[in-house]
Parts: sequence; structure tokens; C-alpha cells
Amino acid sequence: YLANIGVTGFSSKFASRVLIDDEESGMIRGGERKPWAFMRGTHKVAVDALVEGGIGTRYYCHQNYRNVSPETIHIFEYSTEHYLEVTSVYGETKGSGWYPKGSSASFSVEAIVPTGPGTRYVFTRWTDDYKGNSPRGTIVMDGPKNVTAVHRVQYQLKVSSKYADIKGEGWYDDGVAVQLTAPSVVVLPDMTKAVFAKWSGDMTSSNTVLSVAMRKPLTLNVDWRVEATQPILSREQSIPIAIAGFVLLAAVLALFILPKKK
Repeated sequence: YLANIGVTGFSSKFASRVLIDDEESGMIRGGERKPWAFMRGTHKVAVDALVEGGIGTRYYCHQNYRNVSPETIHIFEYSTEHYLEVTSVYGETKGSGWYPKGSSASFSVEAIVPTGPGTRYVFTRWTDDYKGNSPRGTIVMDGPKNVTAVHRVQYQLKVSSKYADIKGEGWYDDGVAVQLTAPSVVVLPDMTKAVFAKWSGDMTSSNTVLSVAMRKPLTLNVDWRVEATQPILSREQSIPIAIAGFVLLAAVLALFILPKKK
């Protein structure tokens, strides 16, 4: 007996195998429908679950086999799928794979990728078929898509100071100029003073203001020289002393200004 078999969902440029009872029996092109001869009884007919199209496109048949009987028509329907390629030189990417045509595909990449002591790569933007500056994105799969993550390098600046909090420590893009300023003198709790001596570490300078260009990780230290200083009295300490001084001054003036008794 004869049964009609056909496939839809892709053009005649592509074809699928036809298998009868798990044995290859011939080929059928997209959009084609033709009769197939069978011996008596029920038989299993199958086509390829996947048919490769152009680059980044394939056709998928969700139900690619069925049982046939005399004088029946069996049309195998294929849906189109496109491939999303997510690439990055740095960091792990997610989202690469096959997606149904017209669906929305989500993808992502690591935002910060450490690559060594004091060096890391920070996500900047997406290029190619998607433009955006978030490490996560969504794209409509109306065709094969390629998205590429772009990262920029950053270097860490470490600043160590025993007696003062120096502003400026942190991560900086390659080539950024950073200005650091250290106080010339820091008065310590014991009334001694720490006097700025120099910058040391990856750079040296005797100036309190230091400009650095971040071309690599940098570690800087502030060196101090501790010196004795005149005691500095608190307000609570100075008020009684001031009163005593006034009293003493008044007594001295009284001795010399007030007339003596004869």
C-alpha cells in the first residue's frame, strides 16, 4: 500500500532522511510530499529530528516519528532555531546555544575578572549584534546572533601610612593619573609630632604631593619622622592656668601701683 509522507518548515535547499522501521529508505526535501510504498501492516516512519540549515540555523522536528497505515498522509513539521554565540576574552559567559526563531535569549558575562595580584578586568560594553553596557542582556533571535563582551584593565593602588589617612587608595583604569597628598605634620596623642619624611615603595619622593600614572599595580608607603614638640594644653587645662596667671599679674601690679602707707 501507499502512504503520503511530507516535510514542512524549511526550504527545498535542505533535505531529511526517511527511515522505515529504523532503516534508511530515502530522502525528502523541504516542502515536498510524496507517496511511499509499504508492505502490509503498520510501520514506523521517522525523519531526522534536526536538519542543518545555513550557518547558525537549524530546523527541529519535535515529533519526528509515527506509525503509518494504508492510505494515510503524514506531514512532519519543523521549526526554525537560531544559534546565539556569546564570547569574551575575559570571564565566563552564559547564554550561548540554540533558540526558537523569534524568541528572546538572555545572556551574561562576569562583570569583574581578577587576573593576578592588583590586576583585574572590568566589563565595559557589548559589541557585534547587541549594544549595551550592562553585563546582562536580552536579544530577539530573529536570526543567528553573535555578541562579544569588551573589558578594560584596572590596577590597584595601595597606600600605607602609620599616622595619617591618605585618600586615593583603590582601583583605577590603565593610564589614569592619581594625585596623593600627605600632611606635612601630624600631632600625636602624646603631644609628639610625626613629620612627613618621604614616599617609598614602588615610587619615591620627598614632596608631600605625589602624582602617579596607573600603568601597573602600585604599593606606596608614607614614611614619618617622630619629633618632640611643646605640650599643647586642652581647654580644660588652660583655663585654670590662665586664671592663676591673671591673679599673679594683679598681685604684682598691686605691689608697684598702689600707694604705700607711711
